[in-house]
Parts: sequence; C-alpha cells; structure tokens
Amino acid sequence: MAIACQEIYSILTEEGVITPTRVLMGGTNSAAYVQSTIQQMFDKLFNNGLMIWIDDLLGYEDSDDGLLRLLKKVLSICLDKGLKLNPRKCSFYLREALWCGRIVSNKGVKHDPARIDALVNLPAPMTGQKLQQFVCALNWMRASLPAFNKLIEPLVKVMERVYELAGSRKKTRVRAVKLSDVGWGDDEIAGLNRRKQALQSALLLAHPDPNKRVSVYTDASDEHWCSDYTNSSGSSTSATK
Repeated sequence: MAIACQEIYSILTEEGVITPTRVLMGGTNSAAYVQSTIQQMFDKLFNNGLMIWIDDLLGYEDSDDGLLRLLKKVLSICLDKGLKLNPRKCSFYLREALWCGRIVSNKGVKHDPARIDALVNLPAPMTGQKLQQFVCALNWMRASLPAFNKLIEPLVKVMERVYELAGSRKKTRVRAVKLSDVGWGDDEIAGLNRRKQALQSALLLAHPDPNKRVSVYTDASDEHWCSDYTNSSGSSTSATK
C-alpha cells in the first residue's frame, strides 16, 4: 500500500493503532487492486491458458501434458512472487470445473444449476429489498438469458415505484417498502414465476474461436437496446444475442 494511504486505513484498537502496509479486504478499490496485481503477475499467461477473476485462477489446455506444463509455470510464478495457494481449494485435471459460480468445460460456459435452483425456489418477495436482490441476481445472469431486457422490464418498473416511495435506491431504504404498497399482486407474482422458468432455460455460452472473425451488431429503441455478435468463418456461424 502507498505510504500516503496507510494512515487512512489505520485501525484503532485497545493496544494502539495498527497501520497496514498492504491493501486490506473491504476497501472500495481493494478488489480492483487485487485483480490488477494478479494480472500483472501472470501477464504472460493471462487469456493464454489462464483465466483470472480477482484471486481465482482457472487454467486450461487441450492436453494433459500441456496442462502439466501450464501448472509448472503457474507454480513457478507463485514461488517467485511469494503467492501462497490453499491446497484445499485447488483442483487438478478436471474435465468440468465450477469456477466463480459457473461451470466451465470444453463445451462452453453455463451457470451452476445449484445456484439456478436456489433462485427458482426463492419465496415470492414481500419487500422492495427482496425484489431488488432477485433483480440483481437476474442481471448477473443476463448474458445467458435471451431477450433479457424484455424479460426484466416489468420487474424494473416495479422497482422504480419502490425507489420513488422509499425516496432512495439504497437497500437499507427499500427494505421498509412493502411491495403491496406499490401495486404488487397476483399478476406480478405470476410474472415473477415466468421469469423463474426462464432461468431454467439459461443458455450454454460457447467459447469464442480465435481463428474465426468476430462481428458485433447493435440496435436500440426508446425501450430496449440489443447487441448481436457472431463468430464465423465461411458458411459456419455462431450467433449470440
């Protein structure tokens, strides 16, 4: 941590003031700092056999020998930089890996079915905070849900009424708002259940082929926006919206 910032993160205890020399968890920019630091450490492997999300690493190769060579490179960098790994959190030679809430394999990337089931089995929300949490969870999965904007629009409109009544968009304020006070009823609950059904049809996302051309097309209206990208070569095309 920069010397000029250490005092800001100091902690007052009964035994005195503890001043950290390294970035602490929980800081506004801590996650971004960790992400950039890890990417710098593994810059030669990043997106070239190694995927990085903050401090979670996922290595991939097309052969067992290639994966072993990659593992040696990763461990060499960890040894050189003094980065310690928790053996209990490490898995090797997987055909399918659960990584950051997603299941990654040679077929593509999909959301963890257990996480989807947990969302589907949530009871109907009664407060603005509970609906807000569900909307945020859907937004996190938006890339796997076709026509996401149309899917989420009715719930967003309800949340806008919640924010107006609460006078704030903070979860501490919307917690006190009952959905029944903003017109939430049987029709809205039925609509919520339809959106839960859509979760169960979340798409498997294909891996992009670096040898094929990527094309991006965008469009927007006064209500929604949309993008369409293709990964194609010759007559073969993969498309995603």
